[in-house]
Amino acid sequence: MKQADFIINFAAETHVDRSIHNGTDRFIKSNILGVHSLFKALRASPNIKKMIHIFTDEVWGGLPFNSKKQFNESSPFLPNFSYAASKAAGDLLVRAHVRAYGLPVMTTHSVNNFSSRQFPEKLIPFFVLRALVGKKLPLYGDGRNIRDWIYVDDHSQALLTILERGLVGDDYAISGNEEHQNIEIAKRILRVLKRPSSLITFVADRPGHDRRYSVNSSKLRALGWKPRQTFNSALIKTVQWYVKNQKQFSNLVFTQNINTHIKIT
Repeated sequence: MKQADFIINFAAETHVDRSIHNGTDRFIKSNILGVHSLFKALRASPNIKKMIHIFTDEVWGGLPFNSKKQFNESSPFLPNFSYAASKAAGDLLVRAHVRAYGLPVMTTHSVNNFSSRQFPEKLIPFFVLRALVGKKLPLYGDGRNIRDWIYVDDHSQALLTILERGLVGDDYAISGNEEHQNIEIAKRILRVLKRPSSLITFVADRPGHDRRYSVNSSKLRALGWKPRQTFNSALIKTVQWYVKNQKQFSNLVFTQNINTHIKIT
């Protein structure tokens, strides 16, 4: 880091299911101690002009299903599971270091990302790869939970905009303003793949499952950024990539239980 001019920290331990069912040690290590380690290095790296730490909209908790509210940079932290709590703790470490030491750091809170090459524990590639081999698509609860989505290239462009034009010490919410129910996404994937909707099945809901996320990104958009991809066009492109590259994932064993749905053989 002493030779660097700019730093963007993408690194994190992610995936809510694993934080619930496999314990929190790795999440604490990466998302709290990892951030602390980077700040020790940053304080010893005087050449760095700006640093961005990427966080998640999940630190704000969930919204009621029919709420018209949106989260923004001023929303209080109300995490409902260990992954989100570990990210919120790292977020507060950033705030403390910026205030105490005047470090040149900015933070972001992004909604769900998706694209090709995403590890198939995440919802979209998980459903695509299961559908391709005729496996059931397990949806938590009634499947109506809503998430806000953004294509990964639009997220990356947002980070470059913030790096260039953002103010040190500021926080920026990143959203494509694309809210979709999980069941709607499952149905769209099946339509693209020409698979029957009967592949959809419902499983017991996970503990602390947030009902809805919605994020206002007007502060970021005021810097001149806006997403280039719609959810629909990017989803079709993403599904097509997994169809063409499904052999890369032939060593994955998919189980019916969504909590242990990926095993490496």
